[in-house]
Amino acid sequence: MKIKLNVLIYIIITTLNVTFKFNGVTVKPILKYILSLLWIAYTIPYIFKKKKENKIAKIHFKYAIIPLAAMFIYTIFLGITGISRVENIRYVTRLISTVGYLGICILYACISYIVLGKKIIDYTWYSLIISYFFGSICTAFFGSPVDTLRYMFTLKDTVQITKIFEVHDLTFAMGFFLIYFVYFGKKENIKHLYSKIIISILYVIWGYKRIEFAAIAITFILFIFIGRKRKELSFKTTVITGVVLAVSLIYVFLASSGLLSILAEKYNVNFMGRLYTYEFMTRYFEFKPTFMGHGLSYVDKLIEELRTRGTLYKGWMLLSGMHSDTLKKYIELGFIGFIVW
Repeated sequence: MKIKLNVLIYIIITTLNVTFKFNGVTVKPILKYILSLLWIAYTIPYIFKKKKENKIAKIHFKYAIIPLAAMFIYTIFLGITGISRVENIRYVTRLISTVGYLGICILYACISYIVLGKKIIDYTWYSLIISYFFGSICTAFFGSPVDTLRYMFTLKDTVQITKIFEVHDLTFAMGFFLIYFVYFGKKENIKHLYSKIIISILYVIWGYKRIEFAAIAITFILFIFIGRKRKELSFKTTVITGVVLAVSLIYVFLASSGLLSILAEKYNVNFMGRLYTYEFMTRYFEFKPTFMGHGLSYVDKLIEELRTRGTLYKGWMLLSGMHSDTLKKYIELGFIGFIVW
């Protein structure tokens, strides 16, 4: 089978982009940025050659870049007016690096679509498969073959094997591919569809993100609810959006009021140490319409600095991240901004 040069380059770069560590060697973010920018520069001439793909990519670029630009401008506004608790220049540099990174990601995806068309879905999937196979499965197997095989067949393991297999972003991304293959695979004439569905399921299971299991199950139910009738599509999606927003706001309220911890203790729900971080972070936000937030990337930088100082809460070190996009975005964007988001 002959592989086109553009396809090979894309798969190699994307594989490196989604790989955090291989055999103990960390793939540095700066390398990912450089490779992505080189790919973008290399493929720019295609923008003027493929008009159909160019038109579609422009639409999605606007959908992605406008919210990012709005959040960036809003963050600058919060900083200038003194509303945000920006403690030092490192918060500003983190904002710039975050926006720059996301901007590169958006441009990378759009230009890659222009160059490779719909096949980019397959090529990206291959990249994830390669990354996880060499970065997690092979690394774990070479370290402890018996424990690795036991985990792959029973999900029972040592803590070390779990850490290797639990690749957060890649595991969540594989969930999107699973949903796509199940609902659109036949329509899009995806080759080796059932094999891709089975492999995607295995990768999702081995990544073992419980919240993802629930999210995929809910998504399948929602697809059944929405159905295929276009007349009712707008109404049903509006209802779903309203329900999701209401549940999200209730979750923020429960976390901010301390009721989430009370309910978790009462019903013996294990949040894996997240509740201590949530409780600590309540001093940085309020559940009320006048709360305006602290700006994009604020939460990550704040927690990073608190951990550097050795900040403890109830004898526990704060987690390395918020582990809740819902709370994170509420703290960053505020009450109204969160609703818009």
